[in-house]
Amino acid sequence: RFRFEAPFAVAAGAAPRPRPLDGVAVAVRSPDPFVRQAATAQIEASGGRVARQAGVTLIDHAMAEDGALMVKPSQGEAIILLKAGERDLIDRYRAAGFHGYLIKPLRRASLAERVLAAAGRRKGLAAPTARAQDDDRVTPVAFKGLRVLLVEDNPVGALLAKTLLRREGCVVQTAADGHEALLTLKEARFDLIFMDMRMPRMDGPAAARALRERGERTPIVALTANAFAEDRIACLEAGMNDHLTKPLEADALRAALTRWTNVGNRAKVGAQ
Repeated sequence: RFRFEAPFAVAAGAAPRPRPLDGVAVAVRSPDPFVRQAATAQIEASGGRVARQAGVTLIDHAMAEDGALMVKPSQGEAIILLKAGERDLIDRYRAAGFHGYLIKPLRRASLAERVLAAAGRRKGLAAPTARAQDDDRVTPVAFKGLRVLLVEDNPVGALLAKTLLRREGCVVQTAADGHEALLTLKEARFDLIFMDMRMPRMDGPAAARALRERGERTPIVALTANAFAEDRIACLEAGMNDHLTKPLEADALRAALTRWTNVGNRAKVGAQ
């Protein structure tokens, strides 16, 4: 983690930042100081203020002991704070009387929207009449249980790819280079392989050729920092099926998962 500060002049004609929570007090309850600081910063940036007691309380699920459901405060409205992986708790918290949820890390617009919705019954506060839209980080995953081997020697690149894949519901196993991938594929089966092009000991094209020579038919998607045509040609000539450019984007990754894991494409790959 890192941070920096830099002063900038206000652009001529810039519109003032919206302050939808002007006059709204919000209480924050979390055992994590980073969550408390982040929530406070978002509330104050939206024009609100943090108070010990307020009509709306943000409560972190991390305060629940042994994963038990929290009890809604007797006064005011409560919004539960969850991790994306705790999406299964949303309906249970709503049934327990919580007004809604927010996914960590908090997004300013979502926080303001849900706080206003929860405070809507309080006199003088305008609130949306429709139910707040669900956070895109808790939408049902399309590739739940899909087994993916991620071959990447860069720890930062591996972390990013693994995070994106897990958000899609994939079960991810990693290998640090082509040689380790060959050993891993002797022991386990996968639905899809993402393979970096340039790695120590054995690079992506060499690993792909070795896998194809021994009869491995699992689709392989190359990962490379270069978007040149020769890179795509090199990966296809090595026996790979597709090519993605780093840094990975969620939409491109999702498209590759769809393209190479549906039944029709699996049958096509198996017939080659």
